[in-house]
Amino acid sequence: MPPVPPPLPALPSGVLADAAEALGWVIEDMADDLGSRPTLEELLTVLGWGVPADGDGFADGPYEQPFPFAAGRVGGRAYRPGRPAETEELGDAAFAQSADLLDPVLSAATTAAGCPITRHQLVDAVTQLLHTLAASGTDGEPLTDATRTELGSVVLRQTPADTLP
Repeated sequence: MPPVPPPLPALPSGVLADAAEALGWVIEDMADDLGSRPTLEELLTVLGWGVPADGDGFADGPYEQPFPFAAGRVGGRAYRPGRPAETEELGDAAFAQSADLLDPVLSAATTAAGCPITRHQLVDAVTQLLHTLAASGTDGEPLTDATRTELGSVVLRQTPADTLP
């Protein structure tokens, strides 16, 4: 197994804030389509479809789509969604918007790394985005308090078997 690259340094706060705001709108669109707030698993699936599959800008791409994000909790506890994923109920907008919002985040990650990023660094970048979203809460935001807490304690990884838990 190849060595794990170093984590990314903190990405520019402006890039993360803009992407977190856009992700909030994606969550709103998902909630409209699903009839309830999306689970973290559903959100990660949508973000996974937003990762470019062509491998441009990645040291170890191309990747399968959706990119197989998996979530755990700070301290090593497992993440378990509250209900089965219903991503097949989603319209195309959430998937297209996820690609658009990830583009500047991944560009910033490549700049921060100083070279094409690896899948582990991609996961670091998306983790930073989710933590920014969790920290950005104000009234009227698309997150419930429970979701905000969940995102603030999440640790993403790419599963060895390339599957979501």
